[in-house]
Amino acid sequence: MKSLALLAFLSVSLPAFAAPTTTESPPQRVPYDASTPAGPHHRFHPNPIQDPVTGQEFMGGYVEIASGLNFRTGQGQWLPTMEEFQIVNGHAVAASGPHQVILSNNPKQPGAVDLLTPDGHRLRGHVLGLSLYNPTTGASELIAEVQDCVGELISPNQVQFHRAFDTIDASIRYTYKSSGLEQDIIFHEQPSIPIDFQEPGCRIEVMTEWLELPPVQKTVQKLKEEKDAQKRAAIVEPDLEDEHLDFGEMSMGPGRAFALGAPRLAGSIPVAKRLVNIEGRTILFEAVEIESAREELEKLPLVQAFWQRRSLDRTPSPQLRAQIPPAPERDSIAVAGRAAPIEQGITRLFAQNSPAPGFVIDWEVVSSVSGMRFKGYSTPGQDV
Repeated sequence: MKSLALLAFLSVSLPAFAAPTTTESPPQRVPYDASTPAGPHHRFHPNPIQDPVTGQEFMGGYVEIASGLNFRTGQGQWLPTMEEFQIVNGHAVAASGPHQVILSNNPKQPGAVDLLTPDGHRLRGHVLGLSLYNPTTGASELIAEVQDCVGELISPNQVQFHRAFDTIDASIRYTYKSSGLEQDIIFHEQPSIPIDFQEPGCRIEVMTEWLELPPVQKTVQKLKEEKDAQKRAAIVEPDLEDEHLDFGEMSMGPGRAFALGAPRLAGSIPVAKRLVNIEGRTILFEAVEIESAREELEKLPLVQAFWQRRSLDRTPSPQLRAQIPPAPERDSIAVAGRAAPIEQGITRLFAQNSPAPGFVIDWEVVSSVSGMRFKGYSTPGQDV
């Protein structure tokens, strides 16, 4: 039987008791050095040029720049990043890049996503579920919990967990790129919205729990602001805010919501995310206003399953922490050598059919570079 108390605890209305996660400044960045032949974000391509007058040759060329272009081997050699997963003992492993990723074969496993950043930090977490939130009243309601399922490698760099939730047809998809890692929650059905969550400003939320995070620096951006003082006083959470999360060499920027198959930026809907600490648990809430998403959601078939309405008690209980599943031990990227926790591992299935309609809510953890320093080259008799 599911622990409704635990689910209620996790889906709490944020202003009710959730204090902001303690923030620490990541190490001070230095300008990126692109003066070497190769590095994590650049590669020099030489092109010898002959002076037409003297016949002398000198070294020319160009510098290719891209986030996560190369990775350093154990022998110190820079090699091009490979945007691909390998299946190792049932896990999906991406290890040929500046950041490394392990995906468990079951998204419900604690720490199912394990990301090692270029500067040695780890982000380890898992999706918890989906909820509704009314910022006017502060009411929250759980509508789906992640369930046991097995992932499929649908393209060289994408793993998808189909029917990943218990009461709605929705998938979880991960994409490994040279620039970072992306998580997509893909709705294939339109959730049924109760009348008390149909007011303007009501939100649908994705909840992800992080078992391990490096020091994070937050920058808050207001996406919507209620300027009327009287209205503000009557609303539990009057503003829609998004937090930019900086982990050092990688960061989590603005999330987007959009129709599956559509460009991520063109016509997309902003996602408001907030990282909070609730009774010792670090939860990322990603919120999309239902009214903004309604047009795309109504293109999907109505949800077939019916969930028991679970109004959420916003009174914290420290005893609930004992019900959280223990975190698995994953000390290094080499953990993929262990056996998968359930019998069936991630399968390789490069889909050929057109994807079914869907609505996507995403986050991306991407490499971030602070400035660049280049090297000058000389031609005969002239400094460049």
